[in-house]
Amino acid sequence: MSDARRSLTRIWSTAALIIPSIRNFVIAIASLAISSATLCQVVGDEPETTRTVLILYSHQTNAPINADWDRGIRGALAAGFPEGVRIEIERLDLGREEDDEFESRLVDLLRHKYADRRIDVVIPVFTQALSFALDNRDLFQNAPVVFCSLPAAIAEQTDSFHNVTGVAFSWDLIETVELSRDLFPNTSRLFVVSGGHKWEMELQRSVEMKLSRYDDTLEIVYLTGLPLSRLCSELVNVDSQSIVLVLTHDGDHEGKSNTTVEAVAKISQHSSAPVFGLYDTPLGHGILGGQLASAEIQGKLAGELAVRIVRGESASEIPVAGLDSNRYMFDGRILSWLKSWRTGAHSSGRRNVIFPTLLWPTSQCHC
Repeated sequence: MSDARRSLTRIWSTAALIIPSIRNFVIAIASLAISSATLCQVVGDEPETTRTVLILYSHQTNAPINADWDRGIRGALAAGFPEGVRIEIERLDLGREEDDEFESRLVDLLRHKYADRRIDVVIPVFTQALSFALDNRDLFQNAPVVFCSLPAAIAEQTDSFHNVTGVAFSWDLIETVELSRDLFPNTSRLFVVSGGHKWEMELQRSVEMKLSRYDDTLEIVYLTGLPLSRLCSELVNVDSQSIVLVLTHDGDHEGKSNTTVEAVAKISQHSSAPVFGLYDTPLGHGILGGQLASAEIQGKLAGELAVRIVRGESASEIPVAGLDSNRYMFDGRILSWLKSWRTGAHSSGRRNVIFPTLLWPTSQCHC
């Protein structure tokens, strides 16, 4: 058992104070309110020597996780450049399907746009944007690259690239499953939900390998690429010995797109089993919680690395950050409901779990 989970158990068993952090659901970023794929904004005053940071987003404009990344990156850049910094944003929309013609035209457009612009550092967010940035470094004058939210296994492969560093993450899958079983000790069935895009199916395959350790203790049902309507019908009558784990769901096998937040909201409305997740963007939309990665924290770390590089450090000499940034996070409203459903201690066979008195039952709590 990890020290973090021991601490969490002590918090629950003593009904100690849970400190909430109320997520700001209001997206105060003008770029997400416009349909254009690009944005330029200056944070602070703009002297002639203002530095320029280019952020490349893999996903489409309206993905809620973009707002979390954006908030973290912008906050770090604003703090690191009190004299002002120019932020350029490109929303590449590479996270859907492979389209060579689309990417070719995108390269031509960006080559024309940035031909005479100085870029001090490029921050590609997630895997597709990083691949694009590394394949087309000449578009941005071979500027240093600080990747954001790159899976740890892929981040290890970036060592061979010059002037590249960034922020990696590793989902705490096993920690979250173990936590869910501690909370619901009679669990015998785990439903794993993921979307139908190529990268989501690759993610599921890696999850299947990790979850193979439960082959003798859990029945694991994979719901992959299902339309939301069918997904909800599959989960509406699951028994009390089931739990649901949502990986990501950005669309189905039929080509219909949605966001994971939209999927979680619908699933939680219909599922008769508790829903867990692996990252915090859907928190407040229907997941109970878990040992979660945070897009905002990863964005903040990436912004801080960008500041260090612009101030003179070499990207190649800065180690990859972020692998220790996951934390236990829960939706206090759902915990409050659980407390009313199950009061007192419940023996799990491994430890006693006690739901605490929640001082802020309508907020999220980060433990």
